[in-house]
Amino acid sequence: MSMLSACAVTGANHASVRNPDAASRVRVAMAAEASGQHDVAASMYSAAANAAPLDAEIQARYAAALVRVGQVQNAEQVLLRALNNKPRDPGLGLALGQLRIRTGAAAEAIAALEQVLVQRPRDTAALNARGVALDLLGRHAEAQQSYRTAQAIDPSDIPSANNLGFSLMLSGRPMEAVAILSALRQRTAAPLRVATNLGIAQAMTGDSRNAQTSLGGRVDDEDLTQIVRSLASPGLTSGAGS
Repeated sequence: MSMLSACAVTGANHASVRNPDAASRVRVAMAAEASGQHDVAASMYSAAANAAPLDAEIQARYAAALVRVGQVQNAEQVLLRALNNKPRDPGLGLALGQLRIRTGAAAEAIAALEQVLVQRPRDTAALNARGVALDLLGRHAEAQQSYRTAQAIDPSDIPSANNLGFSLMLSGRPMEAVAILSALRQRTAAPLRVATNLGIAQAMTGDSRNAQTSLGGRVDDEDLTQIVRSLASPGLTSGAGS
């Protein structure tokens, strides 16, 4: 079950890819992704990345495809090589920060994300990812400020609002989390993890009836009790995921 969510690697529309040969491979890769053929997609992105080694968008897409097939270390190497060619590219920096969150290298993730935010201080994906990394380090007040900054820039940003709610739970403020997550759950685009986090927050406040309604049977009573106890433990750091 995911509790904190870092945004997936994002890039510009594939039409921006300049190399025609690479662009055709990207289109095939995207189609393969859409049909769930992640191995095929990774192979096509690999060919595109080899054809356009200086195209930061393609390199980021290739790294994301490698992550989806479980090749996290290879993905990091792709991003590091790409950043060696374009050390100030914010898209690559964001992708590296998000990847390092996945591997639990939170401090290194923050370093990469801070470089992104120097160039793009209003980048909500980078602000959200930095918040996740800070939560992983137990620096919840700083994490919440990062999420709130993202919310101030874009109040419709669901990942930062969801993560703010969970961060509040981590810092022992479940009532505030319930208020945020209850409102977020009303949005038509809210993913299922919002309702899950809401149910956990409600359980932390002692509202077991509404907690089970929000959870919809996805978490049994014993597991929910264990989750609540773990969140109430001091010094907890949380796992990240999408």
